[in-house]
Amino acid sequence: MSPKNTNVLEGFECPNCGSLGPFRIAAKSVFEVYDSGADSFTDVEWEDNSAVVCCSCEHEGTVKSFARPGMECARCGGRQFFARQTGYRRVIVDDTGDFVRVASHVDQPTEVQSLAFEETWSKPYGPYVCTACNEEFDDLTPEEREQADNDAEAATGPSE
Repeated sequence: MSPKNTNVLEGFECPNCGSLGPFRIAAKSVFEVYDSGADSFTDVEWEDNSAVVCCSCEHEGTVKSFARPGMECARCGGRQFFARQTGYRRVIVDDTGDFVRVASHVDQPTEVQSLAFEETWSKPYGPYVCTACNEEFDDLTPEEREQADNDAEAATGPSE
């Protein structure tokens, strides 16, 4: 598996051969043009429908068709998933430690009110369940699923 692009080509992958570049992209730019030709350029921009050619296999498409895929449900094609997330928040409890309600900023003593009073949340994590068809996945990205499959095969031997 090749590493992801992390700069100008972030999110790009040839849908034909899997190459991460280079690509020839029809883009707009501002050039300094002289009678002898163009000298320098700035502000290279392209759009989803800009033409792209893979330099490895000559596959042609659009920027949108070269977008590296995110998670898509293998069963229904859905792109939204239920996930888990952990958080921290201040709550009010009674004398037995049972939950009463979520604390607000005004519940804090005056000397503490100036401190940051924010809830903090983790990055969402799996298992991921498709909101459309309830198909469950342990990992969200294709790379994570491929790595998990490779790890499972290495641990158990090739499947027949």
